[in-house]
Formats: sequence, structure tokens, C-alpha cells
Amino acid sequence: MDEKKLRALIDKDEGIKIDFKRELCLHYESCKKELAKDVCAIANSSGGRGYIIVGVEDKSKRILGIKDLEVLNEEKIQQIVSSRCEPPIPIMVEIVEIEEKKIGVIVIYDGGQKPYQIRETGAFNIRRGSTTDTMRKEELVAAFEENLVL
Repeated sequence: MDEKKLRALIDKDEGIKIDFKRELCLHYESCKKELAKDVCAIANSSGGRGYIIVGVEDKSKRILGIKDLEVLNEEKIQQIVSSRCEPPIPIMVEIVEIEEKKIGVIVIYDGGQKPYQIRETGAFNIRRGSTTDTMRKEELVAAFEENLVL
């Protein structure tokens, strides 16, 4: 992803396919669960590809950058998502420089296997505006029908 495309994403508001995070903490189990839940929710929301943009303040859109790039280790993030989401959700991690700061972009692809769920809890999450919520029965039915899994 180039700087121009990232700027266009940052200019948009947080929503069902875009989530801004000041930082990404993966040192604690609770943080890993939160990341998996967010990825799952974005993947279950309609509209194709989604993004978690790390290093940007969500309200002001101020570009903060990432201090510790190791937290955006693609292999580590892939492992967190694939071990917690069922079926596995295709993602990619990119680092993009903007205003001489490094921004992390987790790209969440539409894997065509909706609905995705959290293995540990069995929960199906979805984005409602800029928040993550549990899917309602009719949303689950629609997601299964969309992929002809029923």
C-alpha cells in the first residue's frame, strides 16, 4: 500500500471496515483476544476488504506512528488470528511511512467463508459503525446463506 492510499483511508471515518488504533498491544492475552475479535468483526461485516490502522488516533486522526515495529510482526499477528478465528481469516500486515512516521496496516481480506467466529467463546462478531458487537440471529442466518453453508 502506498502513502496516497493510506491517506485516503485515514481521511475516512472509522466504520464497519476501518478501525484506527493508537497502538497495538500483543503482550497480554486480553490484547490478543481483542485483536482477534476486531479482525473477526471486520471480516464478518459486508463490503469486502477491511483495515485496522495502527499508529493513528481515532477521533483526531492525528498520525502518531509506531514506536515498536516488532509488535507488527506479520507472522505473530497471523498466528494470533489463525489460532483464535474459525475458519482462518486471510490477512496481511504492512508498514507504511507517512509524515516520517511508520504506520501499521492490517489488511483483512474477505475470505468468502463467513461467518467467522472466535474459537474460544464461539462468538460471532460484527462491526456496528465504529464498534464491535455480537452478531444477531438474522445476521448469522444471512451470513450462512450468503456463503451457502446451510
